[in-house]
Amino acid sequence: MAMEWAMSALLNHPDKLEKLREETRFNVKHKGVIQESDLLSLTYLRCVINETLRLYPSGNYEIPKNTTLFANAWAVHRESELWEDAEVFKPEIFEGFLGDRDGYRFFLFGVGRRACPGAGFGMRTVVLAVGALVQCFEWEKVDKGDIDMTHAFSVEMAKAEPLVALPKPWPDMVPILSQL
Repeated sequence: MAMEWAMSALLNHPDKLEKLREETRFNVKHKGVIQESDLLSLTYLRCVINETLRLYPSGNYEIPKNTTLFANAWAVHRESELWEDAEVFKPEIFEGFLGDRDGYRFFLFGVGRRACPGAGFGMRTVVLAVGALVQCFEWEKVDKGDIDMTHAFSVEMAKAEPLVALPKPWPDMVPILSQL
C-alpha cells in the first residue's frame, strides 16, 4: 500500500516526480535498475517515502472508547503544531533527516521495545520499489484531475480508490527491462 500511496502522491505532484527522476538518473551510475547500494546517494527518494508514510501511515485503527492509547501516528504526523503545512505533500521537509524517527514527532514503525523489528526491511523494500518504478517508467495519469487521495477506514490504511496510471518504459531502460 505504501508504494501505491507514494506513486499517487508523486503523480499529483509532477514537479516532485521529476525531481526524483532526475536524482535517480544522476545517481544510479551503473547500467541497471536501482540497487540497495544506490540508496545512500538517493536522499530525495528517502524523503519522498518518509513524507508518504507521514501522511499515509500503514496502520489506521479505529480506537474504541476506554481503550488505552499509546500513539496515533496519523494524528501526530498531521499535527500543525509539529509540522509546517502538515496536510501538504512536501518531501523536502525530510532533507537532512537521516534516521527513521524524530523523537515522538515522526515514528513510522512504533518506538521503544514494541517497535517493529522488520522496519529496516520494510523501508528498504518500499524505497527500492518506488525508486525502480520512477527510474524505469514514465508515468501518466488516466484522468486529467488529481488522483483521489481519500483513504478507506480499515485496519490498514488503503486508498479508497485504487491508483490507475499508465506506465511507459523510458527508452534508455528498455534494454535493461527486457533482460529482467
